[in-house]
Amino acid sequence: MKMKKLSILCAASLLILMLAANLPADGKVASNCTYNGKKLYGKILVVTAFPDLKVKVVTAFPDLKVKVVTAFPDECGEWQMVEAFPDLKVQFVDSFPDLTIQYVDSFPGLPDGRRPTTDKELASDCSFRGTKLQGKVKVVEHNANLKVQITQTNADLKVQVVQSNSTNCGKWQMVEFNPDFTVQFVEYNADLKIQFVESNPGMTHSW
Repeated sequence: MKMKKLSILCAASLLILMLAANLPADGKVASNCTYNGKKLYGKILVVTAFPDLKVKVVTAFPDLKVKVVTAFPDECGEWQMVEAFPDLKVQFVDSFPDLTIQYVDSFPGLPDGRRPTTDKELASDCSFRGTKLQGKVKVVEHNANLKVQITQTNADLKVQVVQSNSTNCGKWQMVEFNPDFTVQFVEYNADLKIQFVESNPGMTHSW
């Protein structure tokens, strides 16, 4: 009985530590540049109601430093203002904001200079956040299931493009319709780094 209680206590402690690792250090922006699971970079649509996030503009001590860009908003704090297909909808308010932001010309992101941490969730069954990394894949420009960066070294996953039989880890069959998941190719802040190979696809980490 004592061993059972000890096992339960250890499991609970481990769960608390895992959750705490992704909690915002200041109660606002998490270390991976998210707020309540929403990434604080990308294409932004300003709305007057039903936002994903309410923000207030300040000139000092912000929760997030924001740089407005015209393309490739892939770094923490980089916002590309759009009229449609946003990654995030924000409403500007004078009181009771979810976050405060400060506009900057350079060095956007976390205000204390921290580098955003990566939040890898690549499981041993070749899945990422519940999505199997094999099968029929469609490339999209926004609202993808997975943002990937192509690399030649230190990849999380080796990908082989196939015409059929994409049933093994890392085998992708590129399609236009009825995909198993969608991917967006990015240069920064990718969910996963992939390396295209001609053979031996799969995860590069040992478990």
